[in-house]
Amino acid sequence: MVLLIDTNILLDVLQERKPHFESSFGIWGLCEYDPSVTGYISAISPSNIAYIMRKELTPERMQNFHDARNGVQVRGLRTGRLGEGC
Repeated sequence: MVLLIDTNILLDVLQERKPHFESSFGIWGLCEYDPSVTGYISAISPSNIAYIMRKELTPERMQNFHDARNGVQVRGLRTGRLGEGC
């Protein structure tokens, strides 16, 4: 299964936003631990997250973000690729 993970899912996990944290964390866990699931994030998501969380980002939180990205692949979204299912 291929999943395109929305930036808000990442923010739910990184900021532990209620009430969505548990569901978002579950989606993230699928991408990280289930070999039948491939997760993708948009190439612009890391920049958007850094901007949104700029006041909260400590070196430790940045490391957590980079570690979390190990479960997914970054994918550029060009018009021709959107219909291909990543």
